[in-house]
Amino acid sequence: MFSPKKHIRLSESILGLGANVLSLLSRPLSPEQIYDRLKSLNLLISHDFEHIILALDFLYACGAIELNEQGKIVKCS
Repeated sequence: MFSPKKHIRLSESILGLGANVLSLLSRPLSPEQIYDRLKSLNLLISHDFEHIILALDFLYACGAIELNEQGKIVKCS
């Protein structure tokens, strides 16, 4: 589930979801806003809110995102 494999497409993996999350972060967003945007763009193929949190954890651990003073998620530059 974390990474794409023979029977798990990139779009169904946490890595692929993380890439979609990063593409949305042109401005600071809350996790709920990220979920709503992904849902409206039909990018939540087999994911739920828990998977978004896992993707955010992964991106934070990699140093790709951080929280601002308002508690919103921003892309690191």
